[in-house]
Amino acid sequence: MNLLTWKEIKEKVYVEPPFLLDPYITRGGITLLFGDTSVGKSPVTWEMARAIAVGESFYGLPTTKGRVLYLEVDTPEVVFAPRLKLIPIVPDDVWFLIVPGGLSVGSVVTPEEMTALRDARDIAQPDVVFLNTLRKLHDEDDRESRVPKRVYSFFQKMFPGAALVVVHHSRKVPLDPRLQEVDKEKFSGSKHWINDAQVGLLLATWNSRRENLRLYHVKSQASELLKPLPLKLHKDGTTLTSPRYDELLFIYELIAGGSSPKVEVDRAAMAKFGISASTAKRRRLEVEHNLFPGSRKFLSPNESEEEE
Repeated sequence: MNLLTWKEIKEKVYVEPPFLLDPYITRGGITLLFGDTSVGKSPVTWEMARAIAVGESFYGLPTTKGRVLYLEVDTPEVVFAPRLKLIPIVPDDVWFLIVPGGLSVGSVVTPEEMTALRDARDIAQPDVVFLNTLRKLHDEDDRESRVPKRVYSFFQKMFPGAALVVVHHSRKVPLDPRLQEVDKEKFSGSKHWINDAQVGLLLATWNSRRENLRLYHVKSQASELLKPLPLKLHKDGTTLTSPRYDELLFIYELIAGGSSPKVEVDRAAMAKFGISASTAKRRRLEVEHNLFPGSRKFLSPNESEEEE
């Protein structure tokens, strides 16, 4: 607890940036990331963890380098370990705590489990903790409004000051990926799971030539809502890319080289990615107007883009 006057808050200098992953993961806050079973939530959170640990962007979205603890209570080690091994660059500051069978937060957490959690906290000293998945963290009725507060409070007290990324499953309701309105409460249980979080993210399938996933920014108390981030999960079930990021990075590197006229930059992007002339020009203008890299403005909600 911290009692401050309005004047003290106004005059206080905050040295640390407010985001670990701008704007999806707030420092010391809660992010609820939800989606259908097997949609790709694990690969997305693995890449988030890796990006934060090495201080690299998450497909163009800036990160602040930090230490990561990944609490895996949903999938046995023998199942997810081979997929992790497919990731070529292994960061130093990511720890996995594997709890077979899950936890019973809110009822009975065994002394052995409490010791394991405390040891992991003391060793990892995490800036962010990924909790995969919510359904294996407690055994209470997730439809009751009091349960989210109890579960969230347990982990906030266990990992004081750390951001929490809570991975959750969607309700068994089909989502048409072409709908303009995204169901912001398309998850199992009480709406307080998202009401008590600072950020809400929905991972959903998307059927197009260039991408098969979209990460929707459905709630934020810390920023404006961004346009969906296009992603592509490859057939190995682990490798994740972003078509928009690949296009922007390619064009940025050409422009940074300084030797290619604008029309040649556009043509090169069209040839490499199979995009239209208008899309190539739009990506180039985003780079020229400093929307990329180093900011999240390339996903600004104020800019429209026709689907191809």
